[in-house]
Amino acid sequence: MHHVWIGQRDVFFGKVKNMILKRPRTTAIGIVVLGIATAFVLSAVSDSSAASGPKGESMPPEALENLERVYDLVGIPELVDFVAEERYTKCPFQGTPLDRAYSRSFKKVMGKLTEHEKMLAFGWVNPKAEDYWQMDAYDKREYLKKHPTPEGRGWIYASHNPLWTVVRLYRRFYEKHGRAPENTWELIRDTRYGEVLLKGSAGRTGDTLDNPELFRSVISPVTGKLIEFTHEELSPGNMWIAVVDKETLDKVAEKWVGVGPEGEPLPMTKFEGTIYYYRAYGHKGIIRTGMLFVTEYSIGIQ
Repeated sequence: MHHVWIGQRDVFFGKVKNMILKRPRTTAIGIVVLGIATAFVLSAVSDSSAASGPKGESMPPEALENLERVYDLVGIPELVDFVAEERYTKCPFQGTPLDRAYSRSFKKVMGKLTEHEKMLAFGWVNPKAEDYWQMDAYDKREYLKKHPTPEGRGWIYASHNPLWTVVRLYRRFYEKHGRAPENTWELIRDTRYGEVLLKGSAGRTGDTLDNPELFRSVISPVTGKLIEFTHEELSPGNMWIAVVDKETLDKVAEKWVGVGPEGEPLPMTKFEGTIYYYRAYGHKGIIRTGMLFVTEYSIGIQ
């Protein structure tokens, strides 16, 4: 699809250029027309690549069709209770020591977030599982023993946290392929999300297109669409994820103390493992940044 539009673009721009050169008096009109043409072509190219992201494998037509069905079922969720309300009562923005290396130039939303921005930044409780969340740890374990299947509980997930879901999928892809995924379809293609979009159901897990709860974990509550994680610039409802390189870590590690395998303070200059850094965007700036730590002895996310 891209090469068709690029070819049309080159032909059209060539004609406009010739018109301007042959008729100098029409230069001003030509420039206006050229500007309109540029906007039109860029818009068309953007629409044709929306399913795949900036580059990489595009989503197959059958998966695209099923994705539209999912969007109709899921959409932007109703406002619900949050998983970690105490995190944003005093200061909504949650930062990391790596912000000054990766997000120094971005505006951080320190004030009030919209309700859907809070859902993206902190996750939320599944309305069908509100009673479950009122139980203590012992009662939760007993409840799950008595209701081992989603059918018995009436819900699959007790809560949703799309940012963490996407970061964990990113980590799994990176460890399997030794590189970062290029777009959202590549990220989810070999997961149950991708299987359901391609086949209508996932045989191993029993998930189907008619169950919107599955996709709430990868759909942005701000946009109602699959979360995109390749946006280096502001893109409300989406993310940017990077694997932290040693040079960047060294720049901030001297004054940064982590936690070792036994809970002891661990200077980050001695950290051995992989750190995945992420930031999430609201309408006016960054609403959350965080990290996924992976070492030989533990995995932690914040």
